[in-house]
Amino acid sequence: MKYKIGVIISCYNEEKNIPKIYEKLIDSIKTSKKIKDYIIYFIEDNSKDKTKANIKKIIKNDKKVKLISFSKRMGKSIGLQVGFNNIDKSIDLVFMMDADLQDDPKEIDKFIKKIEEGYDLVSGYKKNRKDSIEKKTASKVYNKFVNLVFRMDLHDHNCGFKCFRKEVLKDLKIYDNLHRYITVFVKEKGYSIGEIEVAHHKRIHGKSKYGITRYFIGFKDMVGVKYILLHQKKLSFILDIMIIAIMALLLLINKILFMVLICIYLIIYLILLYNLKKYQKFDINTYKDYYKIY
Repeated sequence: MKYKIGVIISCYNEEKNIPKIYEKLIDSIKTSKKIKDYIIYFIEDNSKDKTKANIKKIIKNDKKVKLISFSKRMGKSIGLQVGFNNIDKSIDLVFMMDADLQDDPKEIDKFIKKIEEGYDLVSGYKKNRKDSIEKKTASKVYNKFVNLVFRMDLHDHNCGFKCFRKEVLKDLKIYDNLHRYITVFVKEKGYSIGEIEVAHHKRIHGKSKYGITRYFIGFKDMVGVKYILLHQKKLSFILDIMIIAIMALLLLINKILFMVLICIYLIIYLILLYNLKKYQKFDINTYKDYYKIY
C-alpha cells in the first residue's frame, strides 16, 4: 500500500539548512516504495535570517510545499499545533521533523513500515546521539523520569522525528513546551505507540534554540501534565491527599519547616491550577492572526 504523506518541518533561523533538508526529503520521497504523494509544511517561527525567503524560493518551483509563517515567535509547540490543524484532508500519514538536518529523511520508509505493524504513532529513538555529554546525560535522565511518572517504556520521548496516523492529530492539544509530551498525550487517549532507532547527525549550520532553562521547564511541565491527566481521570484528589498527609506529619515534627513547605505547596498548587485552566481553555484559533499560509 502507498500513502500520501504530510511532512511538518519546524524551523527558526535555519537559512542554510532549508534548501538541503528539502532536497534530502524530496530524494527520499522519490525513491520511496511507500509514498504516492506528499505535501510539505514548513513552520517558520518568525526567523531573523533568510529562512522565510529560502522557503518561498522552493514554493515557486514546487506547489506541494506550503509555508506557515508567524509574525512573532510562538515556539515549537504552537507551530506544530497550527501545522496539525492545517493538514490537508487527503493526507494519510503525518511526519514531524526539524530543519536542522540532524534527522535523516531516508528513515521515512522505516517509520511507515512500523506504522503498518498496527501502531498509531511511531517515535524515533536517537540511540547514537551526536550531542554533548551534557545533552546525552540529561536526555537519559529525562526519559527515565517520564517513563516512571507516566508508566511508559520509550527511550526518547522528545525525539523530533515522529510519524502519526492522521486521526491521532485530532486529539492533540499542545502549546508552550508540551511538544515534549506528545507521546504521553497520545498514550492517554488510547492510541498505540511504536519506536524505531533513527540516525542522528551532528548539527553543521545554525545553533540549538534551547538553553539550560529547558531542564527546569521540562520538570515543571512534567508535573503539570501529570496533574492535568489525573484531573481528567478525576484522580487529582489522590495527589492532594498525599501532600496533605505529608504536611500533617511535618507539622508534628517541625512547625517552622511545616510553614515553609506549606507556602511552597500553595505556590505549586496555584501554578498547577493555572496550568490546568490554561489547558482546558486552550484554543489554537486564538493564534490565527499571528500566522499566514503561503
